[in-house]
Amino acid sequence: MNASVPNVEVTLKLAEPLYQRVSQLADQQQVPLEELLLALLIEGVQAFETEKLWSKLAESYRDRLSQSGKLDQNPKEILKELAIVREQVANKLYPD
Repeated sequence: MNASVPNVEVTLKLAEPLYQRVSQLADQQQVPLEELLLALLIEGVQAFETEKLWSKLAESYRDRLSQSGKLDQNPKEILKELAIVREQVANKLYPD
């Protein structure tokens, strides 16, 4: 953690089984319990932010597909379109 950033102390209540699991994990990793909890919290926040980003991207992609009339394409139509695009790319990169 960056020493120039002020810390805030937080009290946390955990269910006993969860506390035991985290405590055992800290022992196995040979790190202080507080350090492990901080690492888990940071990872959880990053995962949450990543999930929000992916959801936003997926929504944007669905909107784009909907606007282009391709949202409800069946797999055969998609594969046919991909084959055409693949052929166009191959012809451009490797002309006869």
